[in-house]
Amino acid sequence: AGKAWGVGVAFIAGAERWLPVQDAVDTAKLVVELRKQHSDPDGAPLAPIVAFGLQGPEEGFPPQPFAEAFAIARAGGMLAVPHAGEHAGAASVAAALDVLGAQR
Repeated sequence: AGKAWGVGVAFIAGAERWLPVQDAVDTAKLVVELRKQHSDPDGAPLAPIVAFGLQGPEEGFPPQPFAEAFAIARAGGMLAVPHAGEHAGAASVAAALDVLGAQR
């Protein structure tokens, strides 16, 4: 579709807030490794996973514990795109920006 129509598709890998934080860390490591394995000779990723997100209920599941997972994802070249502020307000947005390095 990209060549014929100029349309691309990309994916966001993500972590669920209500699952163990280690699951998020493991997912980030896995996705970074997949991107490395599926790169062109110049190192540009061919795997269309471009970002790492965080979703699920904010109440009781703040973003701070997920900092390591997001650091791994960002170091692996992914954008940080967690959901924040929908239910926990401005403090959640601030933490997503300051702690997770949110880029949206």
